[in-house]
Amino acid sequence: PGVEKAEVNLLGGSMNVYAESDSVVDNIIKAVAAAGYAASLSGRKKQEKAPVDVGLKQMKRRIIISAAFLVVLMYFTMGHMIGLPVPEWYHGTQNALTAALLQFCLTLPVVWLNCVYYQRGFKALWNRSPNMDSLIAVGSGAALVYGLIALFRMSYAFGQQHWDIVERYSENLYFESAAMILTLITFGKYLETRAKGKTGDALRQLMDLSPKKAAVRRGDTEETLSVDQVRIGDTVIVRSGGSIPVDGTILSGRAAVDQSALTGESTPVDKEPGDTVAAATINTDGYLEIRADKIGEDIIVTFLPEDVVDGLYSAVGQAGLSVASLTLEPIAAINIAIPESFRMLNIALVDIGAGTSDISVTKDGSITAYGMIPLAGDELTDLIVQQYLVDFKTAEYIKLASSEQEEITYKDIMMIEHTIPAEEVWKLTAPTVDRMTTAVASKIKELNGDKSVSAAFIVGGGGKIHGYTESLAEKLGIIEERVALRGEEVLQETENKKIHIGRPIEMDDGWFMEKLTELELACNNESDEIRELISEVVPTYVFH
Repeated sequence: PGVEKAEVNLLGGSMNVYAESDSVVDNIIKAVAAAGYAASLSGRKKQEKAPVDVGLKQMKRRIIISAAFLVVLMYFTMGHMIGLPVPEWYHGTQNALTAALLQFCLTLPVVWLNCVYYQRGFKALWNRSPNMDSLIAVGSGAALVYGLIALFRMSYAFGQQHWDIVERYSENLYFESAAMILTLITFGKYLETRAKGKTGDALRQLMDLSPKKAAVRRGDTEETLSVDQVRIGDTVIVRSGGSIPVDGTILSGRAAVDQSALTGESTPVDKEPGDTVAAATINTDGYLEIRADKIGEDIIVTFLPEDVVDGLYSAVGQAGLSVASLTLEPIAAINIAIPESFRMLNIALVDIGAGTSDISVTKDGSITAYGMIPLAGDELTDLIVQQYLVDFKTAEYIKLASSEQEEITYKDIMMIEHTIPAEEVWKLTAPTVDRMTTAVASKIKELNGDKSVSAAFIVGGGGKIHGYTESLAEKLGIIEERVALRGEEVLQETENKKIHIGRPIEMDDGWFMEKLTELELACNNESDEIRELISEVVPTYVFH
């Protein structure tokens, strides 16, 4: 009660709670403790060491000590199986109790060092919310308890001189299983935590690229301010060798700007008045006066596994910032390629890249689902490379030319010139195209509630191969005219929502909306009407 929202960052070891008042803090800490974790109120001062670093040191110590005991334990329990010498006092039925006690004593330090799994695991199990720690606790605990029961049975049998019972249990103690589970799991968690720490460090370094100070001209006065004091519209001065502190537009001056931290492009890009620049890029040579358009940080992540997302939130939080929103590539692509008004329809966008095909689906004005399949343009290019003995670049040329030319001339790696008909390439790629479109259509239907969409747009070079759109239409069970390519024209949409495909129009242009309505109605009629309408609309606006 009293908590509006809670956000947990497992990588940063922190939780942000939005509550009505501070009175709920104690209850929150108790709730976290009841779940098997520890919590305390965060101070405002920056910690000297990150929680990840502290956790790594503790785990490393546990691993080293646990491994030392485990090696000795495994030597006594398994060494004789591979011919290692074992002391005489360890073998034989008369020494079975001594051997069992030795195994138990070697297991105890490992259990004690890694007791955190039992504390968290059984507590989570008690609260009816079992987790991975619960599985570890149950697995290793079962082996440990069985070993203890066997040890007591052996002791009793030893006193009664029931040597068959002693011998049977001496070979089935399983203490080494408990120790092995705990040690290997701790080692795995150490590697995982270290990887998360590296991710967080990389993102924190990215955040640190942006300068903390900025030279700002207000009126006739130039002053040095912290970046958070810069206001939208301020004129920011960046001299040669300086880092650009804010996103903005160049008012005057020219410079070569190093954008490698953001784009990976090693060569500086020439910038002149009217061009935009991004924060954290470097003015390598020149003088710039920039109008501040946006104060903040943009972090561009091209892949989003859970560790990276956690690291992103952790780094942003430690920098005193907050994440406004995250988006994924399929969503970003559909925002560019499909006009907002089209999204009232049930449409799919397939972005065929090099290694993956990203898919997003719209309905009722919003993006309802997105996904990915690991089949894309490189599947076709690799096929051509192997068939025609060419390099990757030439294979790309052959792939694209096959849909535009009747004959294709190329040179193989032996510099021998060949001319082949485009139909030959079509026959070569047809099975792969069929496999790709089958997977894409299946994914689209899965994302769309196990039914097909009304239409599909294709972007990316892989979709230009002969037969792709036709094959996808067949797999989706829709007519061919409803699957179409979109090309470079999708990048021509400007910030004022004008589309420059053919002739520029406003999104609320009456003619365009009228034709859009006609297109929707025609989709329910015969294909002849669709072709007639598309022949008028498509070359100008919609399809490539």
